[in-house]
Amino acid sequence: MPFDFKKGITIMSLAALALTASGCRLVSQAEFQAAQPPGSASAFGTEALEERWESEYLPYLRSRAVEADALWAVLAESLPAAGERYGEQPGLASPWTFVLSADVTVTRKDLDSRTGSVAVEARPDGASRSWTILTGPVLIEMPIRDALPSITYNDVDDQVVYAEIGAALNEKALQRARPVLAEAEVGDRLRLLGAFSLDDPAEGVRIVPIELTRAE
Repeated sequence: MPFDFKKGITIMSLAALALTASGCRLVSQAEFQAAQPPGSASAFGTEALEERWESEYLPYLRSRAVEADALWAVLAESLPAAGERYGEQPGLASPWTFVLSADVTVTRKDLDSRTGSVAVEARPDGASRSWTILTGPVLIEMPIRDALPSITYNDVDDQVVYAEIGAALNEKALQRARPVLAEAEVGDRLRLLGAFSLDDPAEGVRIVPIELTRAE
């Protein structure tokens, strides 16, 4: 089923998020639409994102994924070192964003709220760590967009569009991940490919899943 490019998007919250990230002037949706030339941002419209997800974005994310063991070994040295080696940073003031692969074990599920999540245990460095897999539909994190260097703020005309792109990419990935999480039981092991952003290694890891399968 094609994903809804604008589904679940609240303009004020997205604009506030984009203002924090970019320092740009906020505009209303009406102002934005009135100012757009014909075809503006067409490269990131619904049909274009659908096509590019399969042909470009998903293959790239798979190729960029780093095993959690390797990532945590460098994170133990420093976040900047891990970022330079494995991450993407959309701007100097932005957090580092990583794409990882890991085997995880489900420890808790909360799929009924609008900020749904699944808690999982991972052992990337031999120690037990608790991560959160985000399921939405309400998400403020947009690490999939930020992990793609082919999408930058300069490519679009407005902070609202930039936020909408991030939300659309999240939703595209979650359409495949949610059924796997819905069927998983506490104690089940999953193979995770996901994206997350990190300001501080001491912070909790909140992952938007890109692909999920039952672990062997």
